[in-house]
Amino acid sequence: MPRIGIITAAALIVATLCHHVAACPFCPPSSPTLAEQLAESDVGVLVEWLRSEDAPDDQSEARTDFRVVEVLRSFETGPKKSQTVSVPFLRQGKPGDLFLLMAKRVEGITEWSLPIEVTEISAAYVKQAPSPERPATERLPFFLRFLESPDQLLANDAFAEFSRAKYEDVVAIKDRLPRDKLRKWLEDPETTKMRLGFYGLLLGLCGNADDGLFLAAKVFPPTAEDEVRLGLDGMMAGYVLLTGETGLNRLVEQKLNDTQQPDGDVYAVINLLRFLWQFAADRVPQANVAAALRPLVDRPQFAEVAIVDLARWKDWSVLDKIIARYGEPPFETPEAKRKAITFALACIKDGGNDPQPGTPAKQARRFIERLRTEDPEMLRNAERFFAPRPQANPDPTTKSPVGFFLVPHYWCGRC
Repeated sequence: MPRIGIITAAALIVATLCHHVAACPFCPPSSPTLAEQLAESDVGVLVEWLRSEDAPDDQSEARTDFRVVEVLRSFETGPKKSQTVSVPFLRQGKPGDLFLLMAKRVEGITEWSLPIEVTEISAAYVKQAPSPERPATERLPFFLRFLESPDQLLANDAFAEFSRAKYEDVVAIKDRLPRDKLRKWLEDPETTKMRLGFYGLLLGLCGNADDGLFLAAKVFPPTAEDEVRLGLDGMMAGYVLLTGETGLNRLVEQKLNDTQQPDGDVYAVINLLRFLWQFAADRVPQANVAAALRPLVDRPQFAEVAIVDLARWKDWSVLDKIIARYGEPPFETPEAKRKAITFALACIKDGGNDPQPGTPAKQARRFIERLRTEDPEMLRNAERFFAPRPQANPDPTTKSPVGFFLVPHYWCGRC
């Protein structure tokens, strides 16, 4: 697989595995934000560096002393303003350097986290940042102001706030998105590449027809050999949000139907289709989205990925093709066989006890029974993988996913 294909496939796997880590559909997973860390801490103080002392021997520990400048949160007997706080680790600095220091109380002991160096500007940001308990639609406009801030701590933290926000909350503030700045950031070679997809999506939410042309100029030029086009999927999403079915049809024609396109561009369209299915049915009918994905079942390098999503979308129209090609390319490897069997098991699960002859579920059931004789070991392996993991305290109101296929795995987050 070309280098771009390997890199994009890896990103695709990360997106698959990070469903409960981040929320932005075109953002990398992020750590808890400063506001979240502070809200989860028992102590949060802004401090000035005083002195540090390395451990002189194995019997003692390094220490660093700070003076409390401002208490952001604390317990009754916790640190007070002007008090000296000592932490059991070495942190170099010079007098007057500002830090954010947080801690949790564990069995009566204050356990300090590593200090985060801040400036007066970033200290003000930490103090003013809205609490995670407030509605996201009230919080996000605050962080919007700090995207691409020259202070990297603020820029990274503001981006993390959006990467962990629900898509519908971002849509709710689309009228406040900085259209002109988004175009500038998308043009700026200094913009962090991992953010391009996110900015492309935002432009699709707030832009106009001219922005559709702007994004088209970003997504349609051919990808050079060995070029890594991070954010291509998000810019495609912004483009389709602005152009609807017309834009999707053009992408399918030029990026999917053209078998000479690099794997990375095809994976970007797959990510786009997942986004459209889950979040943009008002712009492109889901039937069109599934129809765009189905032809990839004929292409060995994408067939396994395609049937995962088609099963999740309960589109069983390719079942005939999968059964006919079981054991042959592209379903000849053990992993591909397992996915093909799981597709059939998901179809049976979805079809229930439908007594009508000729239904996909009936056809899938006949296929599975055939494998009990022809390929029993592979069938047992797939059935073990397909079975849902038991829960210690299952919630009776929660619908169990149909195997691994129907677990939503593209939008990474708490949606």
